[in-house]
Amino acid sequence: MRRRSKIEVEIRNTLSEFLILSLKAREMSAALYIIFRFCQFMKEKSKNRIRLTELLNHEKDILWLQHNREGVSKGLNFHTIFEIDSENYIKLKSRFERQLSGICNKSRLYWDFISSLYSKKEAFKVGIVGEIKKGVLLFNGGFYFECHEFLEELWKKEKGREKEFLKGLIHSAVAFYHLEYENYKGTVNYLRRSYKRLKEFEPIFLDVDVRAFLSDVDNFLKSFEKSGSGNLKEAIPKIRMVK
Repeated sequence: MRRRSKIEVEIRNTLSEFLILSLKAREMSAALYIIFRFCQFMKEKSKNRIRLTELLNHEKDILWLQHNREGVSKGLNFHTIFEIDSENYIKLKSRFERQLSGICNKSRLYWDFISSLYSKKEAFKVGIVGEIKKGVLLFNGGFYFECHEFLEELWKKEKGREKEFLKGLIHSAVAFYHLEYENYKGTVNYLRRSYKRLKEFEPIFLDVDVRAFLSDVDNFLKSFEKSGSGNLKEAIPKIRMVK
């Protein structure tokens, strides 16, 4: 099992929060977009800081900012990662400088996901079904930790069968997050717990094709336990929605 350092966990939590905010409201993708642009600039210019105005000086950036002004004003509150000095220069905090590559890789994946979502004008129903769809998109995108965090917020607000159903989805997300870090025992345990909980909601619940997902989970578990390794990432099941 691979261990995460304290700083890796801090970066994971901070960046995932930016992704979740972006998923909740388009204008809140401002922080994520600026991190993405910062990383592009660092790669092109090999500098360690840049003025914010210089960072967002392309025509497409100006148009984007005009449509997301509110999100920019709120999104700039990301001092957990960046420092912004009195001359409006932005740079990574010194303790994160060695983590630049990881931050940039993650922010690129996040921005690709969010920008694709909004460019497709993905529609979401009002209420729990729409929120579950957002969680499903995170899960199917391979963002298992982020899916867990997003659905857990929803789980805290729900009651009854909806709450139990969400717990089953969360356990699936946790299982595959463990797989990323080679905690194979955790993967199997959480998948079994997820299977047992979701079985009560077959065949379809809140637009989720539970029966199809559990069939895929069962097949994955059989292959996984037979192989005894984590070389089955391509076989990780997707969650399908019927509408």
